[in-house]
Amino acid sequence: MFDRVAMVVQLAAEHHGLVRADLLAPHGIDRQVLSRLTRAGVLEPIGGPGIRRLAGGVPTPHQRLLAGVWAAGPGAVASHRGAAWLWSLDGITRPVVEVSVPRSGGRRPRGVLLHHSTDLSPAMITSVDGIAVTEPTRTLIDLAGSVPASVLEEAFDSGLRQGLTTVPRSERMLDRLARPGRNGVGPFRQLLDQRDAVDGVTDSRFEVRLVRVLRRGGLPEPSRQIVLHDRWGRIGAFDLGYPEARVVVEADSVRHHMSRAQFERDRERRTRAEAIGWKVPTYTWRQVTTRPAWVVRTVEALLDASGWNWRSAA
Repeated sequence: MFDRVAMVVQLAAEHHGLVRADLLAPHGIDRQVLSRLTRAGVLEPIGGPGIRRLAGGVPTPHQRLLAGVWAAGPGAVASHRGAAWLWSLDGITRPVVEVSVPRSGGRRPRGVLLHHSTDLSPAMITSVDGIAVTEPTRTLIDLAGSVPASVLEEAFDSGLRQGLTTVPRSERMLDRLARPGRNGVGPFRQLLDQRDAVDGVTDSRFEVRLVRVLRRGGLPEPSRQIVLHDRWGRIGAFDLGYPEARVVVEADSVRHHMSRAQFERDRERRTRAEAIGWKVPTYTWRQVTTRPAWVVRTVEALLDASGWNWRSAA
């Protein structure tokens, strides 16, 4: 029995003071032995069937989170505020025992705030301190549906500083998770949009967002980097456009970071394009993110006015 007790203590030390029946079984400790150790006061029940902790120990936040994950059943992971605490994100001062499980399964243990999810793919799950947890970017998007905007912004800034996430990674995760009614996506998108409106946005990211707006609005896929010339030579390259309609669409990004010389060159380029019969609608990041339907309508009007039968190409 002494050897078995030593093995239980060793395994518990590796799991924040907890043991589980299926982890003990390969070491010759079946449920009958587990019951005897519990009656002897070596272990005490916690969290769910087959889960025990070393008696006499002081419960820790990590122990409570791990017990909640184990109690929720196969596929369960710490998520939302629980995951944010594990990732040491600012603004999350206490580890709420929040757990996500595949929609098809999961128990409902007492003391655990349970979320059902259809998108817990392996790429979105990792481990922190031996506890299964959603990866940082997924954690932040989940968190967006559970905390005020001020707390979310603090957590996001913390994730950026720690190198746990990036803005492009956040955009990709938003696209992957976006669906009607999915908690967290809207508030997190709003956070990114507000930051970009203040801090500026890269040309490449702005261009991707503008193409997405046009595509979702039912317009044809625009051509990229359209180079125009006039009789004096090369005018320049424009972000997007529809050569068949002589329309180029410009993303007016980071204007407040431009030098005066850049500002002048940009206006000359647009004037020369218009002088040879091209329309050059120009949109700001705020317009694209807050008024996408208006952006689509204005481009559509220009395509209609050109005489090009664009609907057959859409």
